[in-house]
Amino acid sequence: MAGIPPNGPPNPYPRAQLSETNKAGITDRCWNNLLNQFFLKHPHFSPGEWDPQGSPTNGKLDMIWKETLNVCHAIINPHPSNVHATEYRKYLQNMVAKAGQINNAVCLGLGELASSGRTESRGVFVQQCGMFFALCEIIENQQHIQLGSLPKAFQDPRFGVNERHVLETLGSQKIVWPPAADQHIGHHTFVYAPRLPASTMFGTISKPGMSPEILFTVPLDSDTSGIGIVIGKHYIESVYRTGDPALDPETTAMYDELTRFFNTHESVRFNGIYLDEEILKEDIRLKVAIEDAFEIATFYVRKRPLSGSIWSTAN
Repeated sequence: MAGIPPNGPPNPYPRAQLSETNKAGITDRCWNNLLNQFFLKHPHFSPGEWDPQGSPTNGKLDMIWKETLNVCHAIINPHPSNVHATEYRKYLQNMVAKAGQINNAVCLGLGELASSGRTESRGVFVQQCGMFFALCEIIENQQHIQLGSLPKAFQDPRFGVNERHVLETLGSQKIVWPPAADQHIGHHTFVYAPRLPASTMFGTISKPGMSPEILFTVPLDSDTSGIGIVIGKHYIESVYRTGDPALDPETTAMYDELTRFFNTHESVRFNGIYLDEEILKEDIRLKVAIEDAFEIATFYVRKRPLSGSIWSTAN
């Protein structure tokens, strides 16, 4: 294991006696328990699970990062014979072209990788992350800035050692922790959140001053996952909590915030299948992963003066 002793790292702050009080440190007994708990939760990081190149999980996480980059490459540089993928790239390029200046990108709610490397968890993570990088590269190309220079930040409270190893260690990406992403979101931000619950919109993404240039997320007007459900639940609870059916200030504020967002952004439903049917027939697991990653998703792009319908150039 590169740089790590065979049985794990040493106790960084040993404390000799349990009877010692008001002294910072970790007893050896506590330290050994912590190591055992870590290996139990993350067995692929335990001794014996590192490959000769010094990669944990016998290289499984390295492969996930490579697969993520392959997804990005398949979108940005489709094979000339793959007409479907080429049209898909044009669709994304036209979507980005409708937006104004974008200064940074934020990925919210990417999800977690199961320690066991379950195919479905891994596939969704790879597809969503790969598309995020592809869209960032499209933005960089259209704004004529150096590839890889668009500042990016990832936030998901579920991130653990697996996700951090893939994104931070292998990908050199920036991870922030809630609510730090709020500081990175503004009018010139691309926010990518294909699975973020609609309830998290209020006071953040849809808040005046924070509504992004492009938002990719679940349909906010959906009957099953949209913001209307959040507003409705809040109002019902308010009525039965107070005994007063009059609209409360919080419900009104939520409705007004959503209305402002819809007034300033145009929406387009998204189809996440970027490979042709022949490829998908050969790898049904890949098709399922893509469908799961983008089962329901929508682009929200800030309206431009006299821009017309977004479909005028997207199709």
